[in-house]
Amino acid sequence: MIKVYIVSGFLGAGKTTLINYLLKERDLKKTMLIENEFGDEGIDGELFSEKLAIKSINSGCICCSLKGELKDALDEIRRYDIDTLFIEPSGVGKLSEIMMSINHEKDFEMAAHIVLVNAKKAISYHKNFKEFFDDQVVMANMIILTRVEDIAEDKKHEVVKMLSALNEDAKILTSPYRFMGADKLLSMMEEGVCHCEECSGACSEEELEHLCHHDHEHHHHHHAADDVFTSLALYPDRTFAEDELRKVLLKLPDNVLRAKGYVHTDLDKDLYFSYADQEINIWYDRKQARSKIVLIGNALDQSLIKEILNA
Repeated sequence: MIKVYIVSGFLGAGKTTLINYLLKERDLKKTMLIENEFGDEGIDGELFSEKLAIKSINSGCICCSLKGELKDALDEIRRYDIDTLFIEPSGVGKLSEIMMSINHEKDFEMAAHIVLVNAKKAISYHKNFKEFFDDQVVMANMIILTRVEDIAEDKKHEVVKMLSALNEDAKILTSPYRFMGADKLLSMMEEGVCHCEECSGACSEEELEHLCHHDHEHHHHHHAADDVFTSLALYPDRTFAEDELRKVLLKLPDNVLRAKGYVHTDLDKDLYFSYADQEINIWYDRKQARSKIVLIGNALDQSLIKEILNA
């Protein structure tokens, strides 16, 4: 059996960072990653170790329009000599539907289905993107808070209270995970997993939901991610300095929820960046053939964004 770890989280929660942390001391010969990004172009594939075998699925969410492509990827992965599969869904993917797909596949065993939650944005996302954010929280066997260092203790308690109300069974990690070893964190992630072995892939989705003991009241909306979110990819034909890039990103309109990418500099390395709701992380890494910026948001104004980025 191939153990499956689903690492979900709304836009900008830190999924790629966590997976890299979990794999940094691991022999990657028997490990693969399915990496799904919303939109035609992705960035995350370039942010993992070159030793890690990655299957990228873009142009939508593997939980909805690309469900068939996920099944094809799993059929392909069966032929490889691996024992561990990580799945990083799109930040706007529904964890419930991905779990149903995995539970109906032979040769794959659910090891963990976790969600990362940006503590600074959790209440806002719960209010404004309830259908997508809440689905991830409700279905997780473990919730890992990120950005907890950036909020006051009373705000953290408010976030934990809200998450516990959505999912009273999930373990909630409120301290930074980087202070514990990767193996210990993986063991914690595996606790409380709903395997639903009774169904053996033969039950309906309604019966599977019942077996997992989750309240899916919020699923009545049934919106696909591309009904709510839009994606835009740009390829700036210019160089950036770090300070300039930061100032440009801060000018992005509020409806840009997520942006990441890499741009050329006058140095022998590219500038990589991650942006989520006015929060920016910038670092230098290997040179790419061309610059690429991917943005996700609501009703993005392509002309305005191009003008801001001068791309």
